[in-house]
Amino acid sequence: MIRSATLSDLPRMIELGEAMHRESRFSHMIYSPEKVEAMLLRIMERGFLRVVERDGEIIGGFAGVLEEHWFSYAKIATDIALFVLPDRRGGMAAAALVNAFVAWAIEKRADLIDIGVNTGVRTYETARLFERLGGRSAGLLYTWEISKCA
Repeated sequence: MIRSATLSDLPRMIELGEAMHRESRFSHMIYSPEKVEAMLLRIMERGFLRVVERDGEIIGGFAGVLEEHWFSYAKIATDIALFVLPDRRGGMAAAALVNAFVAWAIEKRADLIDIGVNTGVRTYETARLFERLGGRSAGLLYTWEISKCA
């Protein structure tokens, strides 16, 4: 079941964020639960914050925002984070979250919807999922890891 996140979901979402962080290419950076909580509260107020539940447990979530593009007044809906627990992947959770975000963005009259694949986790499988859901590739991401970051 997909539903809007509530204040009582924040501790679990922060845990899921930490699990996502540990698994991702960002794991060399320090994870700040306080910063994550503040961001989730901002998104809860004016963005897209949903969780997916199975058997009463939150197993994943999606955070996204709608902002004007830097060079235009056009509105771009973009993801901040999409995560499903590793042992719960392969089902319909991620697809349901993406579809809910796309529907929300359309309802908010977004001019463009962007969802990135940049954690370094199951990149090609995630890309295939997005393509099956109607997305198309719009580029590549290159990174230079400098050092352990605070």
